Amino acid sequence: MENINPIDAVITWVDGEDTKHIAKRNKILGREVTQNSKASAAFVSVNEIAYCVKSIIEYAPFIRTIFIVTDDQIPDIYYEYPDRIKIIDHQEIYRDYLQLLPTINIFSIECLLYRIPNLAENFIYFNDDFFLIKPTAPNDWFVKDCPVLRGRWETPPEKIWYKRIAGFLGIRSTDRAGFRKTQSTSAQLLGFEDKYFRCYHTPRALRKSTFENYFTQHPELLFNQIKYNRRHVSQFNPYSLAWHLEIKNDTAVISPYVGIIELHHLDRKSVTQLNRILKNTKNDKHTLFANIQNLSLADKEAQQIIFDWLTRIITGNGNAKPIN
Repeated sequence: MENINPIDAVITWVDGEDTKHIAKRNKILGREVTQNSKASAAFVSVNEIAYCVKSIIEYAPFIRTIFIVTDDQIPDIYYEYPDRIKIIDHQEIYRDYLQLLPTINIFSIECLLYRIPNLAENFIYFNDDFFLIKPTAPNDWFVKDCPVLRGRWETPPEKIWYKRIAGFLGIRSTDRAGFRKTQSTSAQLLGFEDKYFRCYHTPRALRKSTFENYFTQHPELLFNQIKYNRRHVSQFNPYSLAWHLEIKNDTAVISPYVGIIELHHLDRKSVTQLNRILKNTKNDKHTLFANIQNLSLADKEAQQIIFDWLTRIITGNGNAKPIN
């Protein structure tokens, strides 16, 4: 049985070098953050979003609309594909909650993506540093309109024995809104105490009604989540919450393949290492996605290697326009 609903894509993005955004960010953080620091790297763009959008057009041509959720900004890629892209401002999804803006908290923003006007029931959520690198079909994302989940069952970080000891000794604390911690919190909200389904940095198949139904029943939980304009330890991971809801309701398809290459700490990798990783990725038929974090911190040579690699991949079938 085929999927009956159309599929949209949603990308969250900001231009972290925009002076207005820098002023908002510094006000929220209560301090000035320099552009070349790791603290600001998550907000700094080197045009990754153009590659992200073009990878969707190249390898997921069935996508109906690409929504880019941003803060009073328009990326240049919009003007190349105005018929495929729709810009959604934070004010649109924060309607009824405008007093909570501005925000730089992705865990708050993600809770409200389901409020995008005219969003399809089935959608795929991307960060702007996610890229499709091989062809995908609708059934790679939804099977009979049930989302395909790519990840692993894991023990909550606060219950891993060596992390508990490290936390007790003050060496390393799990008491922060980290990637794994917030996923574990999401699972625990729904009764998964001893394990959680860990999502990696892949695009995520989600259903609008899953968020809408849950937050309609739990409006206080939603408000307590989105009231923070910067990350807070009490927060959950919104897409992880949705995935655990799908698992609990038996409306999910769990894939045996995570299907991703994750490139982190590019400033620590040699050119030889980088080329070897990228070459091996091409030969793995199950690797469908790439996540390249903090590309702005890499040196110019590493950036050029990655952009050349992405260009060769993303313009391979001719669906996307050449990358300038």
